[in-house]
Amino acid sequence: MDDENSIELWWMLKIDIYAFVVALCFILAAQKPNDNVRLKLIERFIMDVGIGLAVSNVIDRRLYDVRGYRIMDLVMVTVVFLASYYNFKRLSKIAKNKFNETR
Repeated sequence: MDDENSIELWWMLKIDIYAFVVALCFILAAQKPNDNVRLKLIERFIMDVGIGLAVSNVIDRRLYDVRGYRIMDLVMVTVVFLASYYNFKRLSKIAKNKFNETR
């Protein structure tokens, strides 16, 4: 896992994920404003993933060696996606409950 090819592939994957998140943010920003709760939840999920990956990148650079691929890299990415998904589901439930109360 610590060979040069694996490290290069890991950095390419991280760059691709960042580019994908940024592209989605621009696409969502270009949409017309609306009150679609589902779209707002998806926007929030994408922003949570982007912020989480940026923070995990800072942690990785400060606490761990960025020249090597460590299992901690995979753990951080997994935690970011799980936390973002949990927040998405939590907010979905709150939105659904509010919708049912107004009916």
